[in-house]
Amino acid sequence: MGWIRAVYAIEFLLAVLVAVFAWPMVAGQGHVDYVPWEWKLGLTVAFALCFTMSTGALVTGDRVRAVSWLLGLAVVMVGMGYQAYLAHLEEEETEGPDVFRSEMSNEDVFDHVARNAGEPRVQALEFHREPLVIDAQHVQHGGMEIVHAHRVLDRGVA
Repeated sequence: MGWIRAVYAIEFLLAVLVAVFAWPMVAGQGHVDYVPWEWKLGLTVAFALCFTMSTGALVTGDRVRAVSWLLGLAVVMVGMGYQAYLAHLEEEETEGPDVFRSEMSNEDVFDHVARNAGEPRVQALEFHREPLVIDAQHVQHGGMEIVHAHRVLDRGVA
């Protein structure tokens, strides 16, 4: 008889894990983050309790109690959805972090500026000519330009 209680305890802990991981997947992590912790804790424990008690009622053969615990589980799941909906209504309408908020520290203001991650910071170098190709326009104007030279202190060409 003691091992069945250990199995129910393990089932309860697994139901807690299911509630903790499935709720954000269904309702959205951003919405569940805004749900107050009291509601998260209460609804998660109620979910696990209803799940475990319905399993216990099914094992003993009491279908009426099992159905009532499953209805309680459905009510808890509706409560989870309602809390996520209320959190959705209360969250801010901005898409990302506001760079000019006073809450943020001044040293990481430019870390939050949105930019395309695939966009390079420096533009690529573009060549206007192909290598080892002589430009016909330079040849037409006489090829190389000769600079007018002056003598420096009468010693020679600078």
